[in-house]
Order: sequence, then C-alpha cells, then structure tokens
Amino acid sequence: MMPVMTKDRFTLPALGPTSSLLRKCVPFVVFACGCGASTTEPEYPTEPAPREEAADPSWETEERNSRNDEPVPRVQPEPSGERKKPVFTEGMTVDEAIAAVPEDYEYIGLDQDVLAKPLVDIETYKECKVKPSDKFKVRIAVWDGKVVGANVTSQNNALAKCIDEVVRKLEYKDRVEAINTVEYSF
Repeated sequence: MMPVMTKDRFTLPALGPTSSLLRKCVPFVVFACGCGASTTEPEYPTEPAPREEAADPSWETEERNSRNDEPVPRVQPEPSGERKKPVFTEGMTVDEAIAAVPEDYEYIGLDQDVLAKPLVDIETYKECKVKPSDKFKVRIAVWDGKVVGANVTSQNNALAKCIDEVVRKLEYKDRVEAINTVEYSF
C-alpha cells in the first residue's frame, strides 16, 4: 500500500494493529529517503584558484638570509634614556590623570580595599561637616601614593568642593609608579 500525502501530512489506509506504528514511521522513512544521502566524496580542486594571494611573510618571527638560509637577527630599538614621567596638574579629573600616564608604564594594581580605606572612614571628611543625610560619590586616581585626580559629585556643591579638597590631600603608604583608581559612594 502506498501512503497518500495530503497538503501537510501522510495518511495510510487502515492496516490493522500495526497501522499506528506505520503512521509514525512512514513520514520519517519517506523524508529520509527523499533527502537522498550520496556516498560519493566531493571533488576538491587540485590547483589553487587564480584569485588566491601569496602568503604574507610578515607574520614570521625571523627573516631568512637568501644566500645561506640562516636567520637574520632583528635589530631591537634601543631605549632612548629614561622613560617620560607623567605630568599631573592640580585639579585634574580621574580621566585626565589616566590620560597623562605614558603608554610605556606598566599597570601595577593596588588592593581596592587599601585604596578605599580612607574614603570609607567618616573622619576623613570631618572638616566638611558631613551629615548622615548627605549623599556624595568620590572617585580618585592615585599615583606613587598621592591622589593626582579626583571626581566628587553631590547635590550640595559646597560639600562636593570641600570633599574634593580633602581627598586630594590624601597620601598612601603603598607607592607604585602606576595609576590606580577607586570609587566610593556615601
């Protein structure tokens, strides 16, 4: 018996107790047979296509001497004396302080808890007369143990100015020639 295909399903005439099994299997069998799996292997071109470009030798780590195929040593540029020190000006923001550091300085991260310790202590801001209802956010950049950039935001401008002055005076025992940042909200 042939299955009859309607618009979106197969139907089989009644075949007895096995008809339900056939109804489930026939669509799969028809689908699998209809796809037709080919056993022949695909053909690959034996010659490179004419559009292919030559390999780029710039990725190689050593150049070869054409006479005797020995590696040619590469000349490394010599460092020109001491590296340039960053110049920090008074009143810099954190982003300006980060931008002032030359690229040849390596990042040496200090522990965020150590950097945040004076910011978390309410005694740090005692000269600003901070009240429990005051809200502010402080972000600082530290270089060689000194605050070189600060961003202070608060709805109270006088409070923000006072806190800015206070945090710029902070100094840390840990001194590294790298820029580190920390942020604290109160």
